[in-house]
Amino acid sequence: MSSTAPTEQIQTRQWWRGYAADAAALVKSRGAQDFSLNLMFTLAAYAAGVAAEKLIVIPYLARNLDGSSFGGLLLGRNATLILAGGLVSGIYNLLLRQNRDWEGAAKAVAVRSAGILGLMLSGVVTTLALLALAVRSGPGFLQQQALPIFAFIVWGGANTLTVILQTYWRMHFRIPFFSLMQLVAGSGLIVVVPFHLWLGLPGVYWGLIAAGVGPLLLTLIIGYRETAGQAAPLWRAAEAWEMCRRMWVFVWGAASLSLLQNTDRFVIGYLLGTATVGSYFKSTNVAYLIVVLVEPVAGLVLSMASQERIGEHTIRQLRLLHVLIAAGMLGSLAIGVVLGRPLTDLLYGAGAFESGKPLYWIILAGSSCSVVSILLRGLLIVHVAPVWIVWIDTISVLFITVSTFILVKLYGLMGAAVAVALSMVLRAAMSEVAVRLTITKSRKSKVESRK
Repeated sequence: MSSTAPTEQIQTRQWWRGYAADAAALVKSRGAQDFSLNLMFTLAAYAAGVAAEKLIVIPYLARNLDGSSFGGLLLGRNATLILAGGLVSGIYNLLLRQNRDWEGAAKAVAVRSAGILGLMLSGVVTTLALLALAVRSGPGFLQQQALPIFAFIVWGGANTLTVILQTYWRMHFRIPFFSLMQLVAGSGLIVVVPFHLWLGLPGVYWGLIAAGVGPLLLTLIIGYRETAGQAAPLWRAAEAWEMCRRMWVFVWGAASLSLLQNTDRFVIGYLLGTATVGSYFKSTNVAYLIVVLVEPVAGLVLSMASQERIGEHTIRQLRLLHVLIAAGMLGSLAIGVVLGRPLTDLLYGAGAFESGKPLYWIILAGSSCSVVSILLRGLLIVHVAPVWIVWIDTISVLFITVSTFILVKLYGLMGAAVAVALSMVLRAAMSEVAVRLTITKSRKSKVESRK
């Protein structure tokens, strides 16, 4: 024991010196300036979207709608994000994974082909969802809720096409321009507030329509002006079909992320009612809001990973990524402790924090653990074998679904919070193992090929 202990200590010191050296090299390099600049633009655009939705629109609606209407709006919005957002994320993740395979005008054709594919798939999914609603609730329900359903269809479809088309600038790593367009799309949701002031509850849904259509029109106009001179077809059916064949692992990945974020609310709504969903949302949303600030960093990591294959630079990136992970976890906890009460009371009214304080702390702890899988997601999407991603997503969704049903029945809202925290820890552990094994396997194969 005495002979091995000094060796282990030396290895530990060398490991941390490697982290410090890589961090110093990044700061001194020209690439660090690009990374810092791109991160600044990405954070600014993402912060504007988060501020518009979670600091202005959602708190405004929470104060001005009754509990049942607000809970129903949340469930409809979240269901749309899962149905439409899953397809969108699956397609643009595939585009970024194959980014190195296209050059010049071929990237524009691929993006347009993906956009048309996204619209077709969204139409199929929407039709199936409406049929399911008609069977479960009757045709009369569709007639009574015609405006909300129409608004969610238009909003979801417009967002689908907007996100796919804007991936063109992400594939070229034009992050400042991409962030500017994201800024317009994200902050556009604020139009819901004046629409509600003018028209009442129907104005909320007309505002959603405007928030979806406006950014799409802007994206189409700018995209046309940038690619008008390229001698390339509008789209290629064969390429769209190939994407459709390969995208489903990423579709399931995106849908699973949405399910992880919303399963607790769906189960609460099913077991306890929509009004309870609104109460749970108010008590826990600030914890989610604080942690979601790492999402733009994850997007930038994904964009960077899509530019190259696994190599020694990937190892250095992984080390730096763990520095960001540690900072994100500690920062989320610190901000949550300091700002949890004032932010919750400011956004949702005095007393909301006190009524859900234990829920808040449990969700904050679980969400801070989710920083690991959020920031590793870029390496998972680009480098890890799809079958591993499917297993990680499937196990995570099954775990949170089963545990939430059981724990909500046993312990109510507190059980939902515990299920969320446990699922985040499990997902973080699986993501870490998958990335480590993939990089180790790649390094071994390179060594063997040199021999």
